[in-house]
Amino acid sequence: MCYKKATPPPKSYILSHKNEIVHDQRQKAYVGQLWIGKKRYRRVLIRFVEAEGLEPDQLNALLVERFLKLKERLTREVERLTDEQGLFFSELLDLFLAHVQANRDERTVGKYRQQLSRYQKIVGNYRIRLHTSQLTDKFILSLRKAGLNDHSCNSYLRAVRAILNWSWEQGQIPAAIKVKSVRSSKPLPAVFSAEQLEDLRQHLEDGWQETKRRRFLVLLRAWWFLRFTGMRGGELLALKWVNVYPDRIELRSTKDWKVKGRKDSIIPIAEDLKEFIQAQDILGERYVLDDGRGKPLYSSLGDLTKSMRKALQKCGIENAKPLHSFRSTVATELLSGESSNPVHVQMLLRHESIQTTMSYLNSGHLQQVDLVNKLGTGGNTGKKKLKESSKPSIRLAYSRKN
Repeated sequence: MCYKKATPPPKSYILSHKNEIVHDQRQKAYVGQLWIGKKRYRRVLIRFVEAEGLEPDQLNALLVERFLKLKERLTREVERLTDEQGLFFSELLDLFLAHVQANRDERTVGKYRQQLSRYQKIVGNYRIRLHTSQLTDKFILSLRKAGLNDHSCNSYLRAVRAILNWSWEQGQIPAAIKVKSVRSSKPLPAVFSAEQLEDLRQHLEDGWQETKRRRFLVLLRAWWFLRFTGMRGGELLALKWVNVYPDRIELRSTKDWKVKGRKDSIIPIAEDLKEFIQAQDILGERYVLDDGRGKPLYSSLGDLTKSMRKALQKCGIENAKPLHSFRSTVATELLSGESSNPVHVQMLLRHESIQTTMSYLNSGHLQQVDLVNKLGTGGNTGKKKLKESSKPSIRLAYSRKN
């Protein structure tokens, strides 16, 4: 324990660099300052008027005695409040991130830390058992004010839901807390047309032949691998040539990178992709998206996405996700075939649920196409269809008869 600018200065006692007795001129008193957990407490120990006439040694003994009693009392109060109202969110967040770090990769830990730290900054550092739906409402309103769309808001809400569910499992809260997602639109998957894919490939090939810049070659490789495998962008970014075989690609978790779902996988290689791979000069390379010196050209998935987006803009391709639209295109193309097998597509794309796979197929649209094709046939498939060259004679109900 130490004293700040005391007059007369009592003897110093160092118990903690955070706990101290302060000579407070504003309050005209000696104030005890304590840190319990992550919160600071300041309480008056004795007024200057009351301390008049006391010898320095007497004042020092009295301050130390009252300070220790204050610490004991506040500690009991904090423990009681913790039992009744739970830990502070900041304390819970540290425990939750330690749990995530032990079970997930660093990218997941970083995402949770960023989203939940933003949540705490907006709603405040409250005790977890005092959580109400008003806090999440305040959080959503703040995110929308910052320009985030409904899908991004739901991503943040999933992080809040995760820490609350974990708190319930750990006994930090007495009952499960339901966090409702924001009602958001369900857009159709953004896919490339055959013409757009060809334009992008040609742009990347021309860029590589004309400039010999490494970026064009790496993006061209990304085009071929994403187009004929349906891989995720992060999987391609971490893919090494040692895991690319003549007939397959092996996705294996490493110390620094984990396959999504912690499930190593094997992806077959199409004949067109096989020919492209055989034509590549990979001497001195380790990664498929190598910088030519054994390291990835892009340090993060975000950098790869930005580079591919720039190429798309050069080709005049808008409203497409730079990397995921390749995966959407593969899924849509495979599902729309007459002999398609959704289960096989699910296995290729490694979706946990078949519902995720089927979301790429707009089956409602296909059913409507079949329905409108029956127009003009009376809905009876047994009747002879109208000739294509003949037009139906239509007389409006309000038209004048001749």
